[in-house]
Amino acid sequence: MPRLSAFYNAHPDIALDIQPTSKRINTSADDYDLLIRYTDEHAPIDDHIIVKVTDAHLSPVCNAEIHAYWLQHNALPPGVPLLEDALNHGHQWRNWFRQYPSPDLLEKCSVMRFDLQSQLYEPALSGHGVALCMLEMLSNDIAQGQLHRLFPDQQLATTSQMLAIYPEDAPREAVIERFLDWMVNAAETNNPIVQKDAQ
Repeated sequence: MPRLSAFYNAHPDIALDIQPTSKRINTSADDYDLLIRYTDEHAPIDDHIIVKVTDAHLSPVCNAEIHAYWLQHNALPPGVPLLEDALNHGHQWRNWFRQYPSPDLLEKCSVMRFDLQSQLYEPALSGHGVALCMLEMLSNDIAQGQLHRLFPDQQLATTSQMLAIYPEDAPREAVIERFLDWMVNAAETNNPIVQKDAQ
């Protein structure tokens, strides 16, 4: 996904108040205009509109220093952990190894777990681990060389999606729809999976 600065440049009249949280939002009680949720739950919610922003494909990513070591030694630097989020009961790396076994390369590494997928970004960028990240969120960082994929031709399809959820009677519905139009278009334009499949 592109940086939000692109949205601000395109819509300078709209101010966003973004509040990341790892707690589960009560859609019937909590006060919010729009909820962006990375989830594997797809059930409808009463009196709410749900828009799919993008599917989710996971792949291991790291910073340039770890990637250079990986290319030279075909292994990770000693002590570098694997990072994952808690979705799917925290079995993201387990699912990866089920599809792409690598007992001599990664499976002996320790795993660190974070509440949110978005919390994996900074540790990976800072060289504190290899993160199993959603490619659709990192296309710009990968294209600019800030993050590197360990296995450029491998990705794990998941049942998870990034969903946008908002009340049917949202007072700022017109603003929400403008933001969603931008977000969905940006996800499609910058989606490395879509671009690869189209080649």
